[in-house]
This record gives sequence, structure tokens and C-alpha cells, in this order.
Amino acid sequence: MDKQEILDEIRNSPFSLPCSHSSDVHLKRLLKSILGFTNDGEDENIEDVFKAVPSFQRDNDKWTVEMQHDFIKNIIKGLRTTIMLYEVNEDASKYNLLTNCYILDGLQRITAIYAFITGKFTVFGKTYQEMLDESIISATSMPITLKIFSFPNESEVIKFYISMNKGMTHSNEDIKKAKDMLDAI
Repeated sequence: MDKQEILDEIRNSPFSLPCSHSSDVHLKRLLKSILGFTNDGEDENIEDVFKAVPSFQRDNDKWTVEMQHDFIKNIIKGLRTTIMLYEVNEDASKYNLLTNCYILDGLQRITAIYAFITGKFTVFGKTYQEMLDESIISATSMPITLKIFSFPNESEVIKFYISMNKGMTHSNEDIKKAKDMLDAI
């Protein structure tokens, strides 16, 4: 490829898509924040965050408990991470409401955070609640970036998802599931 072809591919890649919203959300508030952007913000229980998993997304059982534990430990020690949500806004002239979003990237991380918060495992020998009570975790620590993208249709979302994950973190079966969904549209 020549320089112009490379630059055109970069400019036209799904990764050049600007996000509609970006904010830092703290671990303590992450799941409730995600709920505010999904299902019109009506869900009350943090487990309802899993209602925002689109059908092309891989299952949330890819990380072992050890991987979840290590991720949470790293978050507590200061690791910055990003969770991506998306909405489909077929009419770009309309304002993005950002209340009917779905999980685009970060399902394994969300699952780990949910498991920790609900007491499924400890980190540093302490539960989430113990860490809160002892002020190890506070409302102002451990920010996680939450980004929301707007796509004109579901096909573009799935293409982005495949581009982001193919040959990286997802198995061939995971990518095939997404490609099959794309072909069915």
C-alpha cells in the first residue's frame, strides 16, 4: 500500500468514529452508571446491567475467577480501563438520548466488577464491602472511562465489534458468531 491508501484506510476505519459521550466513572458507581445508559435507565438492580448485552457479543464466561481477581486487583492498584457502550441512532439529525445503549466492549470486565461487588471473591483478602468500610475503596478512587458510541445501524456496530476483536482477544468461534449475525441482517 502506498501512503495515501494507508491514510485513507486509517481515516475510514471504524476506530476513527468519534464517541458521543465519554466520562470517568468510579468503580463504586460503574454498574449504576451503565444502567443509567441502558433500558431507558429504568433498571434498579445492578444485575440488570447484563440485559444490555447484544446478541452478537460473546458470552461473559471467558475469564476465569483468577483472571477476574487479577483484573480487580489491578484496578484497585490504579489500572485505567475503558468500557464501551453503543446506541443505534438511525437518524443522525436527532439528538442522541443515550438511554437505550448496549455493551460493545468490556463485558468480561463488567462481569468481574459485578462478581467482586456482589461478594463472589475477595481481593487482598477483603470483600468489596470491607474495602468500602475501611476506606480502601472510596467514591473518588479507581476511575473507569465509560465511552458511548452512536452508530447508524446494527450492521455498523457488528462490523466495528469484529474489527476491534478479530485476531486479538476473541476466538474464531466468537468472531464467527458476530459474522453470522451480520450476515443475517
